[in-house]
Amino acid sequence: MTGRLLLASIVVAMHPMSLSASIGPIFDSHENTWDATHIVVVEGEKIVASWKGDLKPGTTLPSGADRFARIPVPPLGRLLNPPREKAAAAIGKHRVLFLAHMPQQGDETKKPMWMAADSAGHPSNPTSITSVAWIEGERVYYAGQMSNPGELVLCELGSLSELKQRVDLGIALRDLFDLAKRDGDAKRCAVRLGVLAPTLASYSRTGGVRDCASELIRCGESAVSIFTRWIVDPGGKYQFRESGLWGLSQLGDIGIDGMIGVLNEETAYWKTVAAELKGRSVRDVTGKGLFTRVPSHLYHLLAQVRNMKLSEANQERLKSHKALLELDRLLREVPGMKPEKSEMVEVHKILQDILAGKFRKDG
Repeated sequence: MTGRLLLASIVVAMHPMSLSASIGPIFDSHENTWDATHIVVVEGEKIVASWKGDLKPGTTLPSGADRFARIPVPPLGRLLNPPREKAAAAIGKHRVLFLAHMPQQGDETKKPMWMAADSAGHPSNPTSITSVAWIEGERVYYAGQMSNPGELVLCELGSLSELKQRVDLGIALRDLFDLAKRDGDAKRCAVRLGVLAPTLASYSRTGGVRDCASELIRCGESAVSIFTRWIVDPGGKYQFRESGLWGLSQLGDIGIDGMIGVLNEETAYWKTVAAELKGRSVRDVTGKGLFTRVPSHLYHLLAQVRNMKLSEANQERLKSHKALLELDRLLREVPGMKPEKSEMVEVHKILQDILAGKFRKDG
């Protein structure tokens, strides 16, 4: 499953049409803008403005997209401004729809379908309430939770002009991204995407970096140093580390030297942690002070290493690699490094798979 669909699957699991989930779905205008192929303002099923895409004002929504115009308006939140009575009379007549017109994952016909932007491509194609914003005058509202657990209610997002500015910025960034990925020179394309990625990360929490990683894979060897930097930068955001690990893993043999460098750095970190335990558990040391990395970091790293499609020669390199052998020793011999029922137990299982040569080809 791609990063785009992984994010969408989370939304689906939350049952987006439910108004009483314990953990509500999240409306994100930036992510929606990034993934949308079409963004329209509608009154009922009539398009009154088109912010992105080729749907024309004055026309009606096409079949499949019209269902998003019929999503029920959530109950009013307690803290709405203007007062609830005024808002109740107007909210629901106009709404902004963030839509994606594309094939469903696994559909061999590749026939485009109208989907929610926040679950673009997902095979279940949910009618997601988190792809809609409601308009009352110049104010914009979205479905959110005022308490957790709690029902989904209308929450204020800001002004319509502010939303339009955020959408316009996202469209401009997407245009820059599309220009960069069309660059026919792999090295130059990688540089352009690498330079653009931090700006995309500031705009879109996951979507921009995720899509940069997908395009960087096409750049082959030119992407290795960028992915490696994303992973080991101590000031980097989580989406860079996760996308960088995924990218190196997808590169397979091309990314093996970069991944070995990451493993060397990671093992040095855990060797320092082991020396600091002094009878304590790894749970008591990590995530604090200098030891900000926690076992889940190591788990995700090794899971991506195990997922690499590698030649026999590179599998042998990993099976006998000093850093991995040292990590295995730390987990076996240092008290407190692998507490019972901890994530480090699962970490060691993955590491043992790698040392036994159980890589991607083995299922």
